[in-house]
Amino acid sequence: MLREFDGVSTYLEEVNVEEHFEERCNDAGCLFLLGKKEFQHEEEGLNFKYRYAIRALDLEELSGEEGAPILIELLLVPSPESLCEKAIEDVGESFDWERGDLSIECKYWDIAEYSYAVRMLEDSIKGVTEDKYDLLELEPVKAKIEALVAVYEAVDGMRGFYLDRAWNLIGTTGWDTLNNAINNEPLF
Repeated sequence: MLREFDGVSTYLEEVNVEEHFEERCNDAGCLFLLGKKEFQHEEEGLNFKYRYAIRALDLEELSGEEGAPILIELLLVPSPESLCEKAIEDVGESFDWERGDLSIECKYWDIAEYSYAVRMLEDSIKGVTEDKYDLLELEPVKAKIEALVAVYEAVDGMRGFYLDRAWNLIGTTGWDTLNNAINNEPLF
């Protein structure tokens, strides 16, 4: 079966989301799945560990705009132990981290919410009228997440391409975001 997400496709019959991702949050139109596999990026001046996360957001719930879509994103999230001291302090202050405790995997959620994650892929689903409290219960969301799980490792193989993309109008890239979080380099 052809599975496609944001222009990336693969043929894969069976997709077991739970084999690759763990549910960390699924509440009131917000879903966060954290990848079980830890990856390593190694190059001169930028070495870090990371995981992928899937975030789904009911934008109607968040914005109050009737008919707004459900946004689904693949995020590259640097590990807590890869962050520079300033990033740890900034995120820790915002989310009440215990000093020196980087062991709790839910901290990936905090890192993503603080905007130290890089959006690699995104897609949306419009026209969902069912109750969106539990997004995993919705067939269109499940199908999109299965497609995303089918392609995320292929995306990792092309991560340089995705990190090169600018995410704002002044040209800030994923590399800038990661260098800021890991090496404390200025973001802009």
